[in-house]
This record gives sequence, C-alpha cells and structure tokens, in this order.
Amino acid sequence: MKGLSSQSVSIDRRHAGNTLNGIAWHFQNMYQLDLSPVHTDINGFFPTADGRHIIYNGAYPHLREIILEYLGCPNKRELIARETAKHSAAELENELSQRAACVAIVRDRSEWASHEQGRYLATVPVVELVKVAESDPVPVPRGRRILSGMKVLDLTKVIAGPTAGREFAEHGADVIHIHHPYEDAIYAMHIDTSYGKTNSYLDFNRDLDRDILVNLIKDADVFLDGYRYGALEKHGFSVDDVVRINKNIVIVSLDANGFGGPWARRRGYEQLAQSVTGAAAIQGGSMTTPKLIPAYMNDYLSGYLAALGAMAALIKRAREGGAWRVRISLARTCMFVLEHGLGEHDSPVLADASELRPWMIDQKGQLGVMTRLKPIITYSQTPVYASIAGTAPGSHLPKWGQIDDPGVVPHYPTKVFDELRFLGIMNLH
Repeated sequence: MKGLSSQSVSIDRRHAGNTLNGIAWHFQNMYQLDLSPVHTDINGFFPTADGRHIIYNGAYPHLREIILEYLGCPNKRELIARETAKHSAAELENELSQRAACVAIVRDRSEWASHEQGRYLATVPVVELVKVAESDPVPVPRGRRILSGMKVLDLTKVIAGPTAGREFAEHGADVIHIHHPYEDAIYAMHIDTSYGKTNSYLDFNRDLDRDILVNLIKDADVFLDGYRYGALEKHGFSVDDVVRINKNIVIVSLDANGFGGPWARRRGYEQLAQSVTGAAAIQGGSMTTPKLIPAYMNDYLSGYLAALGAMAALIKRAREGGAWRVRISLARTCMFVLEHGLGEHDSPVLADASELRPWMIDQKGQLGVMTRLKPIITYSQTPVYASIAGTAPGSHLPKWGQIDDPGVVPHYPTKVFDELRFLGIMNLH
C-alpha cells in the first residue's frame, strides 16, 4: 500500500519469547535498569482468612499507600501478611477496589469462566476493531519505511501501551509520548519503551497544555490511550471528543479488565491479569500456591496486539475511510494465551546470556550507551530500528518532526554485553 516492493518477514521464536521480559535484559552504561520498585514488599501473593490468596500491586507509591492505610501497617512483608490474614479474600478485593487500589483474588480458569467479568471478556475478540465515525479514505503516505509518514500520539503508561508506541517508532512513525510531569513513573519501564519517540511532558489541568494536546491530535493518525477506562473523559479527551477534533483518527484504548462488565473501570496490571484468569494458579500448580509467570507476558503481548490492531485500522481507513477504535485488555490477552493450551515441553530451555548474545544491541544516545534486545521482526529489505536510543520523560518539547531519521540503522551488535559477561556483574532479576 505504500508502494514498496514485496519482501519476506522472519521472526525467531526464542528471541520473541525473551522480549516478553526484555526489560530484564536492558542496561544503561553497563548497569541494569533498576526494577527495585517492582520488588517492594507489598507486591505479591498473601493468604487470607478464608484459605484463599490475594495479590497486591503497590509498585507506585500512591497505590501502595491505599493498601497499607487500609491494613494499618508499614510496608513490611511479614506485617502485611499478618494483617491480610485477618480478612477474607472477597472483603479485600471489594473494599480495596472501591478505594482504587490494585488488588485481586487468585482464581483458576473455571472460576474466572463463571465470573461476570470473565464471562463478558469471553464474548469479545482479542483485538476489537470498530468504526466510530464516517469520513473520506486517507491514503497511506509514501516513504522508505513501513510506517514513515504516520504520526502517533502516545498517552500510555507502564509497558503495554508504550510498547505499541515503540513498535510504531521502530517502523518509522513519528511518535510523541506524553507523560504528566508530576505523576509517578518507574524509570526502567519508561526507558524500555521510549526508543525512537519524542518524550514530552503535558499537564492536562493547564489550559495551555490542553490546547497543545488538541493541536497534536488534529495532525495525528493514531491516538494511543493507556489510561484507565474513562479516565481521559474528565479532561475532555473521550473517544467522542478526540473524534470531533480529528474525524480521521485511529484511537487505540488499552485497559486491564476490558471495556464492559462490572470491572471495566477497576485498576489492574500484568500481575492481576495473570492472577484472576488462572495463569498464576497454573504456573504455581494450584490456587493455594500461585506463582507469576516470570515475564511481563500480557503487557508486552497487549502492546504488540495494539500495534497490530492499529495497523489493521489504518488499512481500513485507507480503503473505507472513517475514524476507528481499537480496544485491547490485559485480562483478555491472558485468556487468549491460555486458550492456546500449555506447551508440551518436559524440560523447558531457560534463556542464558550465551543464547541472547546475538540479539543484544548497543545504541548511543542522550543517556549514554544503551544495551537491549533488538527489535523482533526482520524484513528482507526494510530495516527495523529506533532512530534514537531511550530517553527520560520530558526530554523533548511536544511537537511533531523533532526526530531526524537519516535512514541509517543507529544500533550495532553489542560490545557492552560481552564486557558485562566477562566482568561477571550482571544481576538479572
């Protein structure tokens, strides 16, 4: 559709699988990106008074405070366990969810299948694609890369949404990631998904910033919304608002629990999606011994699916016209994975440094030399790369066309990774 010649595409499955924990193989000037907030005492599983297990996520301070205030204890694992054991699982899930905390009961697949939210999600496709307005077709712009000429506005957080934005950037799109200047951020997760983007601050409570955002939307092809379902409405950027600003836009909405059912507006993260759908019970062997799959499986997969859905919507827009909405949820992604069944491997082969070495790349940027797993997809003619290495939040002004793309691949086979192995200083989580 862009006028480029046909080409072959290849993906190494082991490489692809390891990108689901790519943040653990990510280094800045030889130091692994800091994931300590994810390992705070409150994060994890705790037994309850009725013999069930609950999972808390308090990686962000404001989420941690809600749970600790309710339990009446400091962030010490043994004290959290003691106070949690005084409550039933249903009490904790209901009471803390009403307080906007991140919490869920561990369920198996059958219990989730009978739960009202699980029943709702079973009725929706993994990637929802809906036309939300009529307009004339918009031709796909010409360019040497698959998504060059596309403008993507990335208002997403943590991993899933920003991964979709990174996919667009690595395929040549002009991507602006917007982060609120005073909201919590986990540095490692932001850097991991910031490649190839303009990373900018905007405060939607300021009229000037709102005007800037409106002007960005007017020129955007894709609007990535990773806020909790409905959260942008209060700022005047609901789906209807965005379509009024730009009748040709593709809106991609990412949420934890889906866009219908009783949990539609609840908070949720990767760990909760694994816990409620049955994945954690399978990984641990039972609901009383739950374990998390040691990867951000639903986050990264949801990001890839969101990018895929957005690409499908852009094709629809070029052929049929209209504004389109794509909807992705972490819990539905996890159900999608479980629907495929378990692999028949008696002895899974764990990844190690030797295997990952050919996929590791270095790239110089504002933050020094960044080392990470290279993009998954390989085309026979069109290279996939980020024009700039990862940058910190607020590194750029929010405007289009700031990143120069000379068409030269800026990353190169790693040298840093070999030094890390030789010195024996890798400390992988």
